[in-house]
Amino acid sequence: MLRLTAFTTNKCDTPYKAGELLEFFGGKGSPFAPNRYGRSEEAKQKFDRKNMSDPAEMLSGAPGAPGGSIFLKGVKFKFQASLQWSRTGISDWYIELDDKFFDEAERTEQFVDFIARLFTKFPAAFGGAAPEEDWKAKHWLIETTKYGEVHRKVGLELGQCLPGIYWLTIVGEMFVEQWGKDKLSQLPVHRVV
Repeated sequence: MLRLTAFTTNKCDTPYKAGELLEFFGGKGSPFAPNRYGRSEEAKQKFDRKNMSDPAEMLSGAPGAPGGSIFLKGVKFKFQASLQWSRTGISDWYIELDDKFFDEAERTEQFVDFIARLFTKFPAAFGGAAPEEDWKAKHWLIETTKYGEVHRKVGLELGQCLPGIYWLTIVGEMFVEQWGKDKLSQLPVHRVV
């Protein structure tokens, strides 16, 4: 399983803005195409690309609401996404995708291109994607106490720290300005988008 978390200040505070984001995930050129949506992981309502008014209203929240959220699921490659927004600060988007998606080499580039287009259109402050084993090693602290093992989630709050470097790392405009585009472009990485 590949896991991705992105921190964003995007406000999907109208059905139109929410619809644009949903269209991106469900529209032509998307390798994932959700087929269900809902407020929770169960996501039982049918996602219909021809009529996205209900999911757009769900994501946008009620007028004047402090935020909104939606859960998307796709049958193909066990795709699922939890998308949220908040009026008061940074929100997180979470995506999971089965490793089988990457069985064909060209799909790695397809995924990277999709993510690059997503965060070009809907900018993120920071984010990252990694295989499940790497994700767990980075974000779960396991401590042994006299009562047994205690598992604690760490490094997933942008306000406390930058979570680190991932298989795919998303660096938003704020950090690009802070660190310098030239410096980031010269890092020993496979590809900079």
